[in-house]
Amino acid sequence: MGSLLLTTMPRQDETFTSFLLRTCQENEYESLSWITNLIGIDIRQLAKPNPNKFNLEPLAQLLRIDESVLWSLTFHNDIKFFESSGGPCSFKDHANTEYDKICPVCFERDPYVKKVWNLKINMGCPIHTLRLINKCPKCNKKISSIRSDINKCNCGFKLIHLPKIHLTDSEVLHSKIITNAFFGKSLYEVPGNSPINQLSYYSLTKLIHSFWYRINDGRNGIGINQINTENQKVFEQLIAVYNMFLNWPCNFKNTLNKSDSKTFIPNIKRDFYTKLSDPEFLVFIEEFRSYLEKEEKRPVIFRNFNTESKLMSLGNVIKLLNMGHPSINNLIKNGILVEYKQIHNDSFSTRSITIESINKFLEMKKYIVFKKELANSLGLTTKHINLFEENGWIKRIEIFSEKNDKKSYYDIRFADKLVSKLEKNIIMIPEEKSKEPTFISFSNFHNRAAVRGISFIELIEGLLNGAVNIYKVKGSKPFLSYYFELKEVLSYIKVYRYEKFLESKVSLRNVEVCEVLRLSPYQLTSWVRLGFLKNTEKNTFEYQELKAFVDQFVPLNELLKRYKTSYANIANALRKEGIHPVSGYTVNEGAGYLFKRTELDKHNLGIPKINLKKRVLELISAENRCKL
Repeated sequence: MGSLLLTTMPRQDETFTSFLLRTCQENEYESLSWITNLIGIDIRQLAKPNPNKFNLEPLAQLLRIDESVLWSLTFHNDIKFFESSGGPCSFKDHANTEYDKICPVCFERDPYVKKVWNLKINMGCPIHTLRLINKCPKCNKKISSIRSDINKCNCGFKLIHLPKIHLTDSEVLHSKIITNAFFGKSLYEVPGNSPINQLSYYSLTKLIHSFWYRINDGRNGIGINQINTENQKVFEQLIAVYNMFLNWPCNFKNTLNKSDSKTFIPNIKRDFYTKLSDPEFLVFIEEFRSYLEKEEKRPVIFRNFNTESKLMSLGNVIKLLNMGHPSINNLIKNGILVEYKQIHNDSFSTRSITIESINKFLEMKKYIVFKKELANSLGLTTKHINLFEENGWIKRIEIFSEKNDKKSYYDIRFADKLVSKLEKNIIMIPEEKSKEPTFISFSNFHNRAAVRGISFIELIEGLLNGAVNIYKVKGSKPFLSYYFELKEVLSYIKVYRYEKFLESKVSLRNVEVCEVLRLSPYQLTSWVRLGFLKNTEKNTFEYQELKAFVDQFVPLNELLKRYKTSYANIANALRKEGIHPVSGYTVNEGAGYLFKRTELDKHNLGIPKINLKKRVLELISAENRCKL
C-alpha cells in the first residue's frame, strides 16, 4: 500500500475522526470515503474503532504515522475499561463517537474537535465559558463525526457560525471538574472542598451516571447516553446531578430531604451496596450513613465495604454482557462466571459476579461466534463446519445454552489457525490470472474431488500437507480467494485414487463401474435394485463390493466375449448343462442376464474371472488423459 501525498500531525487532544477529516482536507479529498476505500473498511467503522475488532495498521501505513499515535486519538482505552469495570455505566454512557460537540470559539480559532468535548457528562468549554453545541441550527440534526468537511455540517452550514451560549458560574465549575478529571491533573482551579473534585474520571462517571437515574425520573426517563446539550430539560437535569455534590455536604443532604419518592433513599442505599462500593466513594458512603442515622434516630449498621472486593451486581453484568438471566445462569452453572450471593442484616439480598471471572469471560467472548459467522469468516458454508465438528476438528461451545439449543457457538480462532496453516506457503496472484482456464476455484476443486470419492475433510488434509499449491487473490475471504492449477488438481486426484486403490479402498462412480464391468447404466441400476450390487449413500461403489460381485457372478457379456458367439447359442448350451441365469428379463425382469460363477465352474467351462484390479488400475491411469 502507498501513502498519502500530504499528511498532517494530530493534535494531542484531538478526536480520531477530526484528525482524518483534517487529513482529507489537506489532500483535497471530497470526503472520508477516499481514505476508507484505500484501506478497505466501512466508513461507519471510523466513528467507533473497537480495539478488539479494528485494525489501524493499514491506516498507519497510509498516513505514515505510528499506529500507537492513531490509537491515542480514539477512546480504545476507555472501551477496554468499561468492558471490564464494575459498572454501572457502559462505554456508550461515557462518550459519543458518532456525533461531535463543539465550542464555537475554539473551533473558529483552530478547526478541530477535542476528545474532552465528546464526553457525555461534559456540557461546556471552561476556556470560553460557552456551552458545547451538538446540533446544527440549520438542519436541526446532530453534527456527524464522519461528515464530508471538517468545517461544515453535512447540510452545508459553516460550523464557525454555531451559536454562542454562555454558561452560568456553576455550569463553568462543572466543566472544569470533568476536564480536570479526564486529564488527571488540575488544569483549572476549582473552589470548595467537595470530594467530587478528588475523584478519578472513571469514578466521576460512575457517580454522575448512578445519581442521574435517582434524581431524574429513574430508568423511565431519558438515559444519560441520550444527553443532548440542545435539550434544555435534559441539560438542567444534568446540572442538578452536579449541583448535588457541590457546597458539600449541604446540597447532598438537601436533595435527600426534598425527595418525595419512596424508592429514592432505598435505591441510593442499593447503589452504595453494589455500584459505588469502591474506596474512592467512602466519603460519600459515610455521609449517607450519617444522614440515615439522624433520620432513623438509631445506629445504622451500614455494610463494611471490603476494599479488596471485586464484584459487580447481577443487573450490571446483564447490562454489560447484553445477555438475559437464563444465559447468565448457564454461565454460572458451567463455572464460567463466579457468583457471590450475600444476605444483609435488613434481609436485602444481592447477587454479584466476581470481576475476575467477568474479565476472563470477556476475553473468551471476543472469540465466540455463531456457526454461520465462523463459516462466513472462512468463505465456507455451515455444512462444512458440521463436517469439521463431526471429524473432531472443532468443538461446539455449550457454555451459553444446552445441547438441544438450536444456537451453535464456536471459537473463531479455529478459523485463524486453519487459515494460518493453509497459507504458510501461499502464492499471491493477480485476479486477472485467476480467471485463466488453467486455474480453478476451491469450489470447482471440491466438486471434482467429491465426485471421485474424496471427502471435504480429506481434501483439506491434502491441502494442509501441501499436496497442491494454493494460489490466492487479494481481498476475498480465504476459501473464496483460493485458486489451484488445473493440472495439479487432476494429478492430485489421480494419485489419491491410486493410493486408495493400493489399499483396496478406492470408490468408483456409476459411470466408472459401467466402464470397468463393461455394463450399461440400465444394467447396473437394475442389479443394484435387485440386490446383486450395493452402493454407498453417496451413490458410489467400494472396491471390495465390486470384488465380491465379480467373484460371485458372471455377466452375460463376459460369456459372449469368451465364446464369441450369439446369446441364443450360449443360452442353449448352458440350458443343456442345467445352468440357468439368476437374473434377467425372463427371470425377474432384470436388465441383462447374470450367472453364478459356482454353477459355471462346476462344469469346467473355463470362464476366466474378471481382472478387476487391472481394469480399475487402467481406469485410474487413463483418467484425465494423464500418465500415472
